Amino acid sequence: MVRGTMDDRRRTIIFIHGWASGPYVWLHQVSFFKDRYNVHTPELVGEGKNISNFITKNKLDNICLVGWSLGGIVSLKLAAQLKSRIRHLVLIGTTPRFVQSDDFKYGVSREVVEKIYNRMKADFQGTLEWFYKFCFSSNERSRNEFGEIMKLLGEFIPPFDV
Repeated sequence: MVRGTMDDRRRTIIFIHGWASGPYVWLHQVSFFKDRYNVHTPELVGEGKNISNFITKNKLDNICLVGWSLGGIVSLKLAAQLKSRIRHLVLIGTTPRFVQSDDFKYGVSREVVEKIYNRMKADFQGTLEWFYKFCFSSNERSRNEFGEIMKLLGEFIPPFDV
């Protein structure tokens, strides 16, 4: 977990990454906020239970949760569970639910999720490269930000265990 100085007088921002990424996606935000806020970028484990435990154990209040994609879904869940501790909720590119259901037609179909899962089992690295092309604009790709993230993947994402 990356964090700035823990100071009880500062407000806390917790940045929660999305699927197939890690805390490194928030490097620019950490750099910008770390001198004024307690900043945390936890690894997303166990549907956010590690984050909930971290908040409770450290008696954090007045928190701003920032969630991207799957991290936004986890942020919604944490905000519901820890209502009195969460002051602000920022959701980036997220949805209240990832997979479609009878009562939520806006998610990804189960068929598409299964195709991605099967693709990951067959070619984990290739699937990440395919996925990250959707995460970066052509301008970002031309500045090679996509390539830099792909270099970091080996350091942050463990191989898929088939």
